[in-house]
Amino acid sequence: MKDSFSELCGLELIENRPGYAKARVRINDNHLNSVGVVHGGGVLFTLADFCFGKAANAYGKVALTINCSISLFCEMYHRNSDSRSGGDEQE
Repeated sequence: MKDSFSELCGLELIENRPGYAKARVRINDNHLNSVGVVHGGGVLFTLADFCFGKAANAYGKVALTINCSISLFCEMYHRNSDSRSGGDEQE
């Protein structure tokens, strides 16, 4: 099933089976907000919601999120930007 929004965001599905999904996004300057930090709601939440949807829908029935929340506890910086780097440096 085509997911135009995830394609626009650059999300890539790595592995998918019922109850499990693994995906990634390669961060670029389009994912940064005005202060050079990866946009938590726009990118990180979208990645989490994408994985949830793929894992839930892999059972063969349509499942949609009714309510979800994520608490972000640190900012993420793009490695190739002039901003300092946060988190680990592995891809």
